[in-house]
Amino acid sequence: MNSEENYIIAPQGQSKYYLGSKYKHVGASWLTKENTEKEIENVMRNFDAIFEVEKLPKDINLIVLGYSQGVSVAARYVAKRKLNCSQLVLMSGGLPKELKRHNFKFLKGKTKVSLIYGTNDEYLNEESMVYEKKRFYELFGNTAVIIPFEGKHEIKKEILNTLI
Repeated sequence: MNSEENYIIAPQGQSKYYLGSKYKHVGASWLTKENTEKEIENVMRNFDAIFEVEKLPKDINLIVLGYSQGVSVAARYVAKRKLNCSQLVLMSGGLPKELKRHNFKFLKGKTKVSLIYGTNDEYLNEESMVYEKKRFYELFGNTAVIIPFEGKHEIKKEILNTLI
C-alpha cells in the first residue's frame, strides 16, 4: 500500500502478560471488568495522543482495524470521537453493548464497515456469533458486510488484502 495515500491504525492491547507458566509466550489485553469506564477513557486519551503526534492529512485513506479485544476498542473510539475513516474493519471480537446505531450516524454510509470472523474461532461460539451479527447490523445497517472464513481466532491476511 502506498503510505502517502493510506494509513492503518491497528493497535495492540496495552496490558501485556505471560501466557501459561513457562513464560514463553506473551498475550495482551485491553480492558477488564475492573475500572472499565476509567480504562476506556485512558484508552481514548492514548489514541488521541497517537492522532495528535501523527498529524494525519485530512484526505488520507484512514483504515481502523480492530482484532479480538481491539474490536470493542476500535468501535468505541470511532463512535466516541466521531472519527471519520474510510474503513472500519472488525475482526474476531465482540461489539460493546453500550453502543447504539445513533453513535455511528455521523458516518453517513461513507465508511465501509466489515465484520470478519473464523467459523471455528475458539472464543466465538455459534450463539455468540448470532448475537454479534445481529448487533453488527443494528449498529451499521445492511450495507455493512459480514465475512466468515474457515479458521480459528486468527488474522487472515488474504481476506484483509481483498478489503484494503
